[in-house]
Amino acid sequence: MVQSVCGKKQYETWKEPCGMTINPVESGMDKDAVAIQMKEKMDHIVLNMREAKQILGNLKIHYIVDRIQNTEYVQVIERYPDSIFAYGVQDVIEENDKVLTSNATAIVLKDNDSITSAVMFTEQIRFNEDSSKFYGKLNKGLEYKSLSEKLANILCDFELILAMSGITSRTKIKCKTTVPELIKSSGNEEERIYIEYRVLFDINLYLIVMISKYQQLKSLIR
Repeated sequence: MVQSVCGKKQYETWKEPCGMTINPVESGMDKDAVAIQMKEKMDHIVLNMREAKQILGNLKIHYIVDRIQNTEYVQVIERYPDSIFAYGVQDVIEENDKVLTSNATAIVLKDNDSITSAVMFTEQIRFNEDSSKFYGKLNKGLEYKSLSEKLANILCDFELILAMSGITSRTKIKCKTTVPELIKSSGNEEERIYIEYRVLFDINLYLIVMISKYQQLKSLIR
């Protein structure tokens, strides 16, 4: 039986992604200075998204070659990504949002929940690795840890952006209501492997959209 990662502090990187509580910045900060810092954060967000996407690419190849070994399943997901139930991921991670505004705060508030969810799913899979039969030669716990760190870096930048706007980040996504979707669908080791690949696929798709989105958002900030 797969256990939940919720409540296991060493995996809960989404709770304090900056390593500390970030307090809102007091009003009165120079507008031009805020814009410059916002753009710097956008660059850092995109960099971490690109690096996370590279790790995801390596993990996807690993799953296909070493674990799934079922090209038909992979082809169905690649060609028809909506044809197989996404195990809760698509409920909270959406491919959306053409950037129609330069209001970074509003956009970040929405995306904060999606990235938080992505971290939760990633940490659940990393936790699964520690008790998996693949522990050892095929264990990818360190790669999942690196992936979680990249996603947590994005969350930290989100918190800093919101703090510049006088907002304390408070995600609506709760581990105990999000992660069980992944757990309850994984009845055995083989099934869990298929689910984990689908999670990786969904997060990868989401990051592709997000990279373009934040590049566009940076260009709109004045």
